[in-house]
Amino acid sequence: MTKKVVLIGFGRIAQIYPKVIEKFPDLTLNAVVDTDPESLKAAENMGLKTFSSIAKLFDKTSVDLGIVCTPPSYHFEQGKILLENNVHCLIEKPLALTAKKARLLSEIAGNEKLVLSVSSKFKHTPGLIEVATRIKQGEIGELIHIENTFSGTLCPNECWRSQKTTSGGGVWMDNGPHSLDVLKLLGGSLDSIRMVTLEHQQKTEVEDEVSVRFRHQNGVESHVFLSWNGTLQNPLVLCRGTEGEIRLGWNELEIKKGSKISREAFAYNKEEVFYAVVEAFLNCIEKNETEEALWENNGWIEAGYKSFGENTWKRL
Repeated sequence: MTKKVVLIGFGRIAQIYPKVIEKFPDLTLNAVVDTDPESLKAAENMGLKTFSSIAKLFDKTSVDLGIVCTPPSYHFEQGKILLENNVHCLIEKPLALTAKKARLLSEIAGNEKLVLSVSSKFKHTPGLIEVATRIKQGEIGELIHIENTFSGTLCPNECWRSQKTTSGGGVWMDNGPHSLDVLKLLGGSLDSIRMVTLEHQQKTEVEDEVSVRFRHQNGVESHVFLSWNGTLQNPLVLCRGTEGEIRLGWNELEIKKGSKISREAFAYNKEEVFYAVVEAFLNCIEKNETEEALWENNGWIEAGYKSFGENTWKRL
């Protein structure tokens, strides 16, 4: 039976989903909800039903799955409405602005026996999955340290990201969830966090650069550097072990053991990764399973901000 999908928000991040959804024979993109006239016109040009609110959507039609692609401050209310109308829900990160609201959304989904998921694309990136496999196989010995970098040029003043009431924060709120997924995939569960630097180089109310240290429960240590102030040449991840290191860039995997270096092509494919995200969401619906502790990344985001303010290590 074909499932009908609605996109809540039709901005930049949402543009990947029509291409992905059409690859699933049992899915059809039924409608788009947005308040921006240009976004609604773009959706109409694709032959989609459009609505200016979720309430108007449910007045006219029904859907089975909702994908929320709006700014973070809207995630909780929009996710709540979808769940309360018997719609399985996939939400772009972060799940909500606070851990408390993220927990509440999870509780609502559980009570309604619906699936709630976060679009965690780096859990499904083939290159990172390969690195995790190599680490588990002991290819670089015992894992000691992980470095993760997400950097690029972004001017928050040019969009909603500069408005803290809408975004919830800057580069840490925006890319921190990605880093948390990477670290947990490669190094296991986290124990504690300390945000070392938090900068406002672009003079907005949200941070545009952070440096964050982590301790994992198994003794591994990690460092994350996030910046909107320019693109660095750092790899996506650098994993150091007792017998070597693994570097993963956006196009290549490199393994170094002593003087021996091997390289393999592992190009990041956005459409492929988002397909995997949607596929995992559908698998959860089929099995009626929701990932446990969906709120956890929100908790670590909050703990990171608190650790900087208090200049100390923090745990959940």
